[in-house]
Amino acid sequence: MLKSVVKAAPVLNVVAGGTASLTIQSGPRIHAIILYATAQKTAATSGFTSIQLADVLGLLSGKVNTNPKRQHLAQELNEIQTAYESVLAAQLFDHVDNNFNAVADTTATYNSVACTTRTSTWVLIVNLSEPYRDSYTARAAFAWPTSWVSAKTGAVIGTANVQWDIAIPATTTSGLTASNLSTTMTSASQLIINYAVRAELVQDTGTGPLNTAGNPVMMITHWYRQQETYNNTTPVITRWPFVGNFSQTSIFSPSGSGDDVVSLGVLLNNKYMLNTSKKGNDLLKLSYAWNSGHLQTTAGDVAGANWPAADVFHVAFDFDDNPKAWLGYDGSVPLEFDITLAQVTAATKVLIMVHQVWRDALTS
Repeated sequence: MLKSVVKAAPVLNVVAGGTASLTIQSGPRIHAIILYATAQKTAATSGFTSIQLADVLGLLSGKVNTNPKRQHLAQELNEIQTAYESVLAAQLFDHVDNNFNAVADTTATYNSVACTTRTSTWVLIVNLSEPYRDSYTARAAFAWPTSWVSAKTGAVIGTANVQWDIAIPATTTSGLTASNLSTTMTSASQLIINYAVRAELVQDTGTGPLNTAGNPVMMITHWYRQQETYNNTTPVITRWPFVGNFSQTSIFSPSGSGDDVVSLGVLLNNKYMLNTSKKGNDLLKLSYAWNSGHLQTTAGDVAGANWPAADVFHVAFDFDDNPKAWLGYDGSVPLEFDITLAQVTAATKVLIMVHQVWRDALTS
């Protein structure tokens, strides 16, 4: 079907430290949500760097009928999508506002410190259909339907309420205020003001499928975000807050800590489904045409610090369009992740696991 790009409803409650909301009107199938997030940054001119994605967008939570179906940080989503293809990465546009009008840097001096204020806009596409699938038909099949039509009468027999909650990071002031930048600034001090977030929807006019009984079903890829603490180099994960068909799990180690996953065993009903090192795992992803730009090898790199995204281990079970290729888990038999870490030195020892699971969004 013809896909159109339309303005979404206004994103509400865009304030620092708050949770903005985007409500999607029932009717179309949604393929993607294009988020435009803008903020100003004021900091010492010496060593000035532009605002980062994590400074403007935090936890993204997609809900269907008030129940969370996708949860991930904007940063985590960007890492996962970039691992597939470089063109899926979020993009930074400096010196423009939320509507891409030019905004030049301004400079001022506060307590003898030269400072720069810059307006920047990040563009992040939340892909609900999956552009990295093998075929165009399969890619579109993953879009989110929001209405269902009777095959007999042509009447609408069901709709879904879809809302996205968007966490806006708190303003980092380091003693500064918007009205009086009078305290001594350091290179780390910054002030973020005038947040703006808007969205566009990529959609078509299709409706959702019906099951054999003629009732609506909403088969979508859920993204579950799970936190697991650890205190040794061999944590074992056996707790799962869901059932469904595992497409992928991305395990994020504490950033920059060196507590990286170096090998992983996945056992279903005590049988290995995957048992590999990170290097072997990454090479397998590259052989399936994942983003080769993620590969940064260094001669003699035994620890793997320069292998693709050292702080994340992508466990992909699904490399094609066949649902039978996924790791089915119905909760009736044990599922276990045996993780080996390079070391245990992080101040906060928490692994973040982002699971992609295919299941009906209307049943839970």
